[in-house]
Amino acid sequence: MREWNPTPPGWRKQVPTTLRTRGEVLWRVTFRQRVLSCELYNESAIGAGWDVAIREYGELSFSRRCPTEAFARYVANALKQDRLKTGWTE
Repeated sequence: MREWNPTPPGWRKQVPTTLRTRGEVLWRVTFRQRVLSCELYNESAIGAGWDVAIREYGELSFSRRCPTEAFARYVANALKQDRLKTGWTE
């Protein structure tokens, strides 16, 4: 008889979590007292690539994982251009 295993076969082991420090701030825009900032995180050390994070008042509101730094910067710039077209200012 096989022993019960709480972890199903094929599941990856969890990477130890650490508190993430703030990333590199790429841009900040405002609109009627609202403030959005875009941060870039390098998570390639754990095999996760790059992460683009949008924060509103410091709280995470959107995140997109990207395979390369160049693509992450492209995504961040596209998000900024979308905001600027709708009335946000730098």
